[in-house]
Amino acid sequence: MKIKMSLLFLVINFCMVHAQQELISEIKNQTIVIDSLSKVIKKERDDLKLLNEKFKIKTDSINGLKSTLSKLEKFKNEKKKFDEQLKLKSDSISTLIKQKNEITQKISDDKMKYEQNMISEKEKTRLEFLNQITNFYNGKSFDELILNSSKNTIERDLKITGTTELKLLLNDLKVYFEARDLLDNRFNAEVTKTKLDNLNKIKQQSVLLEKLKDQLENYQSVNNGLIECLKSLIDLDMKGLVMSNSGHDKEVIQLKLNKIQTQISKFIFDFDFNHADYPYLSNVLSKVIKLKVPNPDADISKLLKNIE
Repeated sequence: MKIKMSLLFLVINFCMVHAQQELISEIKNQTIVIDSLSKVIKKERDDLKLLNEKFKIKTDSINGLKSTLSKLEKFKNEKKKFDEQLKLKSDSISTLIKQKNEITQKISDDKMKYEQNMISEKEKTRLEFLNQITNFYNGKSFDELILNSSKNTIERDLKITGTTELKLLLNDLKVYFEARDLLDNRFNAEVTKTKLDNLNKIKQQSVLLEKLKDQLENYQSVNNGLIECLKSLIDLDMKGLVMSNSGHDKEVIQLKLNKIQTQISKFIFDFDFNHADYPYLSNVLSKVIKLKVPNPDADISKLLKNIE
């Protein structure tokens, strides 16, 4: 009985030990499983955290995109308004350009019409003026034309006249006036001969033309006569200056004045000198008289140089 009890106890003890060992083994296994699960859980938590962070980044990105999209929509709306305004401006500019082109064309047309009218009026005026010129010269003698014309008017009319016959007449008048100008200037033998030759080519019948020829033919002779007259007056000065006498004897002064007058009168008489015929020489003689009458001793040597 004791042996049975002991054996039973051993069996029970063995069973308990075995059960305890199995329990420990099971606990160990469960511990391993728990550790594995803990690691898995930790990994899942880490992954979840990472996912949360990524989700936050995506969310922020989405929010940013939403903001950008909102701005883009706003920009689209503003751009639409701007495009509408731009189109209005473009249409307005096109209208203005069209108006400008129309105005420019009108100005161009008006300018062309104005220029054509000006040309027409200018030609009309030229023809009228030419007709007046032709009428002025027609039917008048050469002497009448000389008396009613001038060198300037002749040169002006030569520029616009069209008829050959009138040009020939105007050229003859121009030769006459150019030759007559010599009498207003200091004598020049070479120029005087050339102008006289030109006068001799004129076929017009004219008293004034013949008179001018005579004046030019005699110009040198009259000029030399005035030179001799002035030299004789200077010779009188060389013989004595009456105004330097302390008493200024009136009879002595008058005597010299009479001699001066005699020399001047002799020149005028000998050459039948007409002041209007020789303007340059007449001007010199007038200056001599103006100097010598108030002062018989006045120096006229400079005047002599003007004609020598």
